[in-house]
Amino acid sequence: MTASFRRSCAAATLAVVVMGFGPLAASGTAQAATGNCTANLTTKGYDVDPRSRAICTRKQAGGSQPQCVNALAALGVARAHADTACARASW
Repeated sequence: MTASFRRSCAAATLAVVVMGFGPLAASGTAQAATGNCTANLTTKGYDVDPRSRAICTRKQAGGSQPQCVNALAALGVARAHADTACARASW
């Protein structure tokens, strides 16, 4: 084997490894951001149910801050608490 062939194989292997771990890293970040939002609601004394979890997930996925706050407020979350939780969904 020539040195250039070995470098090509190493580069191809590295590309496959990076492509494989990319989605895992992205999903880990998404779950962490949603977790920040729901954890904030829990520490403020709210029960986190599938509806509030879905709102946090939508915010993390690119939803707007006002939509998130309004949706959580509609579930009975105080606006100040909703604002903080929704901001944490972006971290």
